[in-house]
Amino acid sequence: MATFQEGVLQLFSIIGNVSQLLVSLAAIAGIIGYWKWRVELVGKTKFDIARKILNLAYESRKEVLVARNIITSSYESRDRQKAEGEDREIAQILDEFYARQKRLKRLDEINQELFQCEWEAEVFLNHDISTMVQLLQNKIRELPISQNILFNQRLRYAKMTPERRHGSFEAMTKEMADNDERNENIVYGTEGDEFDKSLSIIVASLTDHLKKFVR
Repeated sequence: MATFQEGVLQLFSIIGNVSQLLVSLAAIAGIIGYWKWRVELVGKTKFDIARKILNLAYESRKEVLVARNIITSSYESRDRQKAEGEDREIAQILDEFYARQKRLKRLDEINQELFQCEWEAEVFLNHDISTMVQLLQNKIRELPISQNILFNQRLRYAKMTPERRHGSFEAMTKEMADNDERNENIVYGTEGDEFDKSLSIIVASLTDHLKKFVR
């Protein structure tokens, strides 16, 4: 028959084993809790990135439509600093260029945000989405590039003498004429034209790939 002292020692041993078991269970619960929290955090991060890209994509198309609207109001260039004795034809070109550039302000901001989203998509989503974000950025950049080319050409032409204008027109090749027309069709356009359709395809493709992250 166990003595009182032996009973106490057995009791302490049992308590110790139970304590170790509880510590082990707490550790396991902690690990499970950590991984559950991590999965939820990663899921929320993916959701936030996907939603941000979608919002920027749809906003970019809206801003592009506004920027390419064929109608330009004189109100848009009212704050342009005009040079003294500015030629009327040159002033009209500069006013138009200034107004068109102002319309790109929000698009420039969107493109900067998309640049950040591009690497976030690469890390948290997948490479295909990152590539499509880059395609969207490149498509948006076509607008300011075409603006600069188009209006700089118009300014150079406006500063020419009548003789030089005639010579310049005669020297213009079909390729140069096609490029000029292409730039004009990018700067000025409407919903459903070639440029808008190509942009819409990119936005639609992004939407399809991002749906699973925002459901």
